Amino acid sequence: MLINSSKTMINEPALISWAESRLGRPFIWGETDCNVLALEALDVITNGNNVAIAKGKYHSKLGAIRFLARLGKGLADVVKEADGVEIDTCRYKTGDFLIMDHTAYEMAHVYLDGRLFSSHPETGVRLFKPVDQALTRAAFTVYRVM
Repeated sequence: MLINSSKTMINEPALISWAESRLGRPFIWGETDCNVLALEALDVITNGNNVAIAKGKYHSKLGAIRFLARLGKGLADVVKEADGVEIDTCRYKTGDFLIMDHTAYEMAHVYLDGRLFSSHPETGVRLFKPVDQALTRAAFTVYRVM
């Protein structure tokens, strides 16, 4: 099913298929951390190559923090450059990016068909149900590629 999101047509089956192909992989900084996965998802949505910015460029949390400081921009900036806009809603759609800005780094999830797709050092790459969308919305800024 194609989702019309203004200028961008999101190929939902392709995005879900991409995510399923990564499920169960271990968390590896610079390879399968939540930011690299979000950049890969952005590439599926936009037909871009945004992941090249970060993939393989760091190998630890400290390395990620230093990399982002050198880069001078974060994941939210890259999503905005790809015509992502902040949305003010709890009605998430497949392909939305939920980004939490910590002081030195960002944590990201991608919304896929009622679940969140992300990676964590203890669990690896996985899908999980949002506990409370209102609480999630308070903690994260939500972006949608238009």
